[in-house]
Amino acid sequence: CGIICSFLFPPFFIMPLGFLVFPYLFFSLTDKKTSKINKIWHFIYGTSFGLGLNIIILYWIRAPFLFDPSTVNYAPLSFLLIFYVSIFFGFVFLILSYFKNDFCKLIMMPVAFVIAEIIREKFLFGFPWVTFAIIVSSNHYLLQAVYYIGTNGLSFLVIFLFLIPVSLLILDENKIKIFPKIYLIFSFIILIVFFFLIFFRFYFANESNTNNEVNFSLNQLNINQFDRKNSLLKKNRINEIINIIRNNENTIYIFSESDYPYIINGNNIVYFFQKYLLNNNSIIIGGIRKDNKKYYNSMYYISNNYFEFFDKKKLVPFGEFLPFRKKLNFLEAIVGKTDLEQGKKNRIIKTVYNFNFIPIICYEIIFFNDLLTVENQNSPILINITNDAWFDKYLGPYQHFYLSRIRSIELNKFLIRVSNNGVSAIINNYGKIINYIPLNEKGENNLGIN
Repeated sequence: CGIICSFLFPPFFIMPLGFLVFPYLFFSLTDKKTSKINKIWHFIYGTSFGLGLNIIILYWIRAPFLFDPSTVNYAPLSFLLIFYVSIFFGFVFLILSYFKNDFCKLIMMPVAFVIAEIIREKFLFGFPWVTFAIIVSSNHYLLQAVYYIGTNGLSFLVIFLFLIPVSLLILDENKIKIFPKIYLIFSFIILIVFFFLIFFRFYFANESNTNNEVNFSLNQLNINQFDRKNSLLKKNRINEIINIIRNNENTIYIFSESDYPYIINGNNIVYFFQKYLLNNNSIIIGGIRKDNKKYYNSMYYISNNYFEFFDKKKLVPFGEFLPFRKKLNFLEAIVGKTDLEQGKKNRIIKTVYNFNFIPIICYEIIFFNDLLTVENQNSPILINITNDAWFDKYLGPYQHFYLSRIRSIELNKFLIRVSNNGVSAIINNYGKIINYIPLNEKGENNLGIN
């Protein structure tokens, strides 16, 4: 069931499978033989379901170990994350085992799955990657529900709807027929309500959120991870960036995470690019910033006579820093000997074009509860720079892209996303993909936003 369930997620999106998998899970959990076994077996069954699901979805997690010969032998450690995420499904099945009434178990199934998502998002370093909301992230219409009920609410709604066939199947055989009928009626009401909510959202659609037109230039350099450390290629990359930003007028050129190939010391990146910025142009680019022997993963906004930067707040454990370094120092071959520091600046950057934007670096965008603040809630645009080349060539980048797409609707803001290898895109506040650069292609896309 877990393996089959994985094909509900991007990039597969085989949604009809959900109407088979979740009813089958329900009848398996309500089977008389299953209900009599020891509680520990419910936990094991749930964990095995999670393993089947996550071993497909998170297969890409081993990719970062394969870019350096010195870390290839550590690739099996990636399975620890898969096992960790799967344990939460073990607790879901364990919780459900305490509900003896079939109808109560039917109602509690989506609740238990969502509770597991919320705890996984908050526990330890948090990992809200595998959310059931992403199952409908390719459907422009169904996805609008996230504007009203948020990511966790959408996860609940998706699982709730997948369980509708259960009420149909038990309608005739259930001694108390009123409960399946209640579920069907409630499901019908929910569908009608969201039909009208989505209709009204599109009816009052207003895609013009900013006060003046600005041209955005998305630049996907598509640099191979093996080539990023090559000194000669670093120089070529800088020259390529300089040639790009000399074009057009009134344009913000956006590059991806760490596209600036050198350590930024004393904001030297600012003075370097200001020499080449003409015609009221600006640049947004990521790089590693050094400040008093500390290092930050940063995003810079630079215009001809102004600049701001933002330091990443949500760092990747075992990627950008090593937890419990003294005891896990044998993992330095993977993480390195220096941890990146957590940023302290407010998540907002002002521009010279009379609007602000919300800076988001890499997988920060999956932390949907941590992006808006009092200072930035009125900013009309999210700008997400990332390097998804770490995430393999298929599964990881597509999942990250669709997780990002959810944010544009949930937060009701334009999203401009630039990834080193894709998918880079401009998405409006209704989740419509206005322009994009395909995965694993080099390219530039220009668009004016009003």
